[in-house]
Amino acid sequence: MSYRSTNPYTGEVFAEFPYATDDEVDKALELAHETFQTWSRTSIAERAAILRRAADIAEERASELGALATLEMGKLIGEATGEAGNTVPTMLRWLADEAENILAPRPVSSTAAPFEGYIAYRPEGVVVEIEPWNFPYYQAIRGFAPAMLCGNTVILKHASILPQCAAAIVQVLYDAGLPRGVWQNLYATHAQVERLISDDRVRIVTLTGSEAAGAKIAQLASRHLKKSVMELGGSDPFIILDDADIEATIQLAIMGRCFNAGQVCASPKRMIVPDALYDRFVAGLKESTAQLRPGDPAAEETTVPPMSSREQAATVNDQIRRAIAGGASATPLGHIVPEGDTWVQPTLLENVDRDNPVFYEEIFGPVWSIYRVSSEEEAIRLANDSCYGLGGTVHSVDVAHAARVAARVDTGTVAINSPVPAVPAGMPFGGVKRSGFGREMGYEGVREFANIQSILLPEGISAAEFLSSLSGKE
Repeated sequence: MSYRSTNPYTGEVFAEFPYATDDEVDKALELAHETFQTWSRTSIAERAAILRRAADIAEERASELGALATLEMGKLIGEATGEAGNTVPTMLRWLADEAENILAPRPVSSTAAPFEGYIAYRPEGVVVEIEPWNFPYYQAIRGFAPAMLCGNTVILKHASILPQCAAAIVQVLYDAGLPRGVWQNLYATHAQVERLISDDRVRIVTLTGSEAAGAKIAQLASRHLKKSVMELGGSDPFIILDDADIEATIQLAIMGRCFNAGQVCASPKRMIVPDALYDRFVAGLKESTAQLRPGDPAAEETTVPPMSSREQAATVNDQIRRAIAGGASATPLGHIVPEGDTWVQPTLLENVDRDNPVFYEEIFGPVWSIYRVSSEEEAIRLANDSCYGLGGTVHSVDVAHAARVAARVDTGTVAINSPVPAVPAGMPFGGVKRSGFGREMGYEGVREFANIQSILLPEGISAAEFLSSLSGKE
């Protein structure tokens, strides 16, 4: 077995890479640990400078990186190029710009129980990073860059269908001046991942992936007393309030569900519509999706690409079949997709009740599940009736109204009048319930990868003045 580059549109296997040997795993651990001894003592400014250079290089290589992502996992070329040339550089530059503010020591004092001290953010050690295939570059950087900025070293285990994307994004950082031991790409097996996690030199495990993968890796990390950050699946509600701009909301629902062929954790998967707007919403959705055009993801005119793999298409098609068998009605949307085992017909599902076998499942593909509700209270109850809690969106012309509803949605992120519950680099991202724990990005997400150390000072010394006297030596 191996890591394989397979074009989902043609089925061609165009590159193959053998699994890492156990000796290569041992050498990667040794190099990561040895490099940590020096990398952890570099300044925050030095680390930030590498991220800035990497942002410039990613922009310069956007076309090349985008084409590679389209080949390996079928992402539309415009989305793939945008991920490499816009999303990744934006994230890297935000981290570089905010690095000192995030990681600078912070004075703490109290008069109620008198003390003076400060909080410092120290490097932890080696981080094992496990990433999925749906955003080849963004996910890899989102796991790596905060850990690296804290002074850690990272071993990357990327998805097995993305061997060349994984190598390409790591090379961007090498070309920006990153020492090779700070980030290593390893074509590891599942057994080797367990070896990595069990090793005493590894301090943190971070994973973005499915609920099943997260449960297994979190259990391994827990068994070996390793901190873990888990960003897992979601079945995000798209809550339409009775005062929503229904025409605008229809377009947002299409944008959100079509993005990346619906293969997004934080994506509107359950459309919750008030009874008075339901018929207009469904009719508008059918009409507006009529021109969805499947085809070659490398072609600019294509709007519906294949799924990332045969396995992913089989999973979603099986969910559609089981939903219908359980009493749901299904309407195909857009032009008919080509025959082949990597295709899923965009589909609208109605009448998916709680007894339906897919009601509590995440559908990771271009499927709109529509739910009719008779009141706002029912909408909120339905939104929260999920084992997931990653994201959600609320739609209303009255933002204050939407914000009041958002406050009652049990998820890590809620966006108002947005196609997806995505967050900018400056805000923490993560979920509750079976969508995981911990946060990525934002100040909070970066600090997940630091040893948050409390330093107590002798009586009579001001923490603020003491830190000022250090003049950046901390």
